[in-house]
Amino acid sequence: MQVRTGPPIFVLTLALRPAEAVRKYYNMYDTPCEAYKHLHFAEAACGDATVMLNGSIATPFDNSSVFGETEVQKLKLDSTNVTKLTVVLVTATTPVSNCSNESLDELRQELNSKIIYECKEVSETRINECASNNDISCTNCW
Repeated sequence: MQVRTGPPIFVLTLALRPAEAVRKYYNMYDTPCEAYKHLHFAEAACGDATVMLNGSIATPFDNSSVFGETEVQKLKLDSTNVTKLTVVLVTATTPVSNCSNESLDELRQELNSKIIYECKEVSETRINECASNNDISCTNCW
């Protein structure tokens, strides 16, 4: 199996957590979904981090979502090891949102001031092309 290179996507940081830590979270919550919501991927992220948001909706960033309530709160802390956050705004054929969306500006303002913010609009078609070709690294997709 080939491992992709490039900045981590929050969801991929789960693989970096020891199995014991995951079991600990599962034992603390009633359902796997509840446990997953509290894994705090942003705590494990460092350097350049990437998050994909839905550009096919009017409000791609929702501060009441799991990402907004949990992960962004960790990215506000001075102790964060993330130096850059790249938002990959995945757009459909007819995008509803773009990187100048008000909700994304709200996200940028929520981050620790030490974190460099970047937003890139990428078509869903391009994401699918990259996902089906292991020779393309994530960063070359956007």
